[in-house]
Amino acid sequence: MKSSLLIGSILAAAAVFSSACLARKSESNVTLAALKDARGAPDPLLQERTAEWRAEFLDPATDLKVKGRLLGQLRHGQGPKGEDPRDTEVVAEALGLFDSLADPERREDVLKSLRGVPSEALLLKALDVLRNDVDREVRGDAATLLAYFDDERATAGIRWSEANDVSPRVREDCAEALASRANR
Repeated sequence: MKSSLLIGSILAAAAVFSSACLARKSESNVTLAALKDARGAPDPLLQERTAEWRAEFLDPATDLKVKGRLLGQLRHGQGPKGEDPRDTEVVAEALGLFDSLADPERREDVLKSLRGVPSEALLLKALDVLRNDVDREVRGDAATLLAYFDDERATAGIRWSEANDVSPRVREDCAEALASRANR
């Protein structure tokens, strides 16, 4: 009898915890969606913060760990006219950061932070990473990044890796990237 009461209490607590987590997750999604929707509307405070993040990111004296965090913030920032602040100069610095990092997780973070940036240099780098990087997770993130490009070279690179990559995980990531492109 005591064990059934204990199990009932545990299940009730789990249900409460689960619903609280779902509520919190939907709140965070709303906040992120609001950030993304607001990008087009000029926000002076966000623009000022973004300018500070950009200046610190481009500063050669900034620590690599800090640069990684700043690049993530710039992804959600806003330029002076409401545009994406990840311009050519930021992309070039980010690609240099990518090349200087040894930790695959931090390299993945750089690729994730550059999603949606229409840059020829980024396209070429992502194609190279997809085909040649030693880490399968990084190659998979390169496939996801390439899905954001409306370019036949990106499609061809993803298809090639879907058919030829040695890692089943990367081939799966490529299939997902191609599917996400079809849904855009």
